[in-house]
Amino acid sequence: MPQPREQPSKNKRGRPKGTGAVDVYDALRARILDLTLAPGADIEEAGLVAEFAVSRTPVREALIRLASDGLVTVLPNRGARVAALDFAELPQYFEALDLTQRAVTRWAAMRAEADDVRRLDHAAKAFDATVEAGDVLGMIECNRDFHVLIAEVCGNAYLARTYYRLLDEGLRLARLSYAYETPSGDHRAQHIVRTRDEHGDMVVAIRARDADRAEQLAAIHAAHFRERMMMYLGQGMSAEVAIVSAAG
Repeated sequence: MPQPREQPSKNKRGRPKGTGAVDVYDALRARILDLTLAPGADIEEAGLVAEFAVSRTPVREALIRLASDGLVTVLPNRGARVAALDFAELPQYFEALDLTQRAVTRWAAMRAEADDVRRLDHAAKAFDATVEAGDVLGMIECNRDFHVLIAEVCGNAYLARTYYRLLDEGLRLARLSYAYETPSGDHRAQHIVRTRDEHGDMVVAIRARDADRAEQLAAIHAAHFRERMMMYLGQGMSAEVAIVSAAG
């Protein structure tokens, strides 16, 4: 006779053990990435304890995990704060993004199976749907999901993990880049259309197993993101967020 499935043990608040830290992590990560929690903002542990009805232990576990993601800075005996955006390090960030994006996209073209390509096409169309809906945060998340899928099928888990972290760091930059418009009032729309078209072109190149073309498109895609971010900084908008100097 089949044995009943063992139910997860619960803490004194009725929540299965281990889920409190996950809930806090997921909520804080979302708030950090969409800039609800601004770079440099203090994170109040006591407030999180009350909000999520957990002890301090899962809150601290979540903060440690976010620190490992590069999204939170844990301060000895002083709590934690949202990691600042160090614009002095942007050249290094874009170098790393360019190299990894080219590599995963090239290898995806060499290694993706037919089902992988169908999933990529679906992800590209999901981005298109957010464009049609005018959903900026949806565009940012779907753009990440599209590139995550490329990394998943590239056949190199080590490089994929590096790329995932770069994509997560880039979500805050993407949110900033979408938060303003140039004086001409049309560059944001052009950027979105260009992003959509490049996604479609990458799917075509990967389906055709054209590794050279796929890598070229990945490089162009990274360059356009870099251009958009540099334009943001050129508008003098960086005063809206916390930054640190090159010396930290």
